[in-house]
Amino acid sequence: MDSAPKRPRLLLIEDNFDTRQIYKDVFERDGFEVLQAEDGEKGLSYAQATLPDVILLDLMLPKLSGFDLLKTLRAQKETQNIPVMIFSALAEASDRKKAAELGVTEYSMKAFNTPKQVVSRVRALLANLQPPADSSVAPASLSVAIKESVFEVARLQSAAGLAGGFHCPQCKAEIVLSLLTDPTRVPGHWFAAHLICSGCQRPY
Repeated sequence: MDSAPKRPRLLLIEDNFDTRQIYKDVFERDGFEVLQAEDGEKGLSYAQATLPDVILLDLMLPKLSGFDLLKTLRAQKETQNIPVMIFSALAEASDRKKAAELGVTEYSMKAFNTPKQVVSRVRALLANLQPPADSSVAPASLSVAIKESVFEVARLQSAAGLAGGFHCPQCKAEIVLSLLTDPTRVPGHWFAAHLICSGCQRPY
């Protein structure tokens, strides 16, 4: 009897061949089963037929846009709870707002995240869906507000190039410290951290 753990199934919907190949390779090396679709119509069909564990979705797609695909997924009982992470070149706050209104689970901008970082975020997303068996285990992700009284906060502010304090120069929202569980460490309270805007999600 095969006791090997089930590999999480990822549906990658992206029209650029080279981008698909890069993400396919990175996710497969991390233990995922990867299905691919090069346009929105095929992506929707695959999602309905295979019910993947998670979908990585581009927004600018031929035949059916990522927005329309997401809207359809959320309108159907069988697919409405599949976690969807958008990874897109669209970085406007209006695009993020529209995606949020349509029920996106997470939003990643291609220019600000490496493929390995996207894998880590997808892993954290899936981990958040599973209730921890042991309350002593560290949560998959945390967001911590940074206050001016924190020890050596001035050095952190200077290193990040935030002359105006911990507020985004673009949208003026508060910048937080985002902590993701570090899977490369032994089990425990280990995190990989980065500064990110709580509004537009721009990293610093």
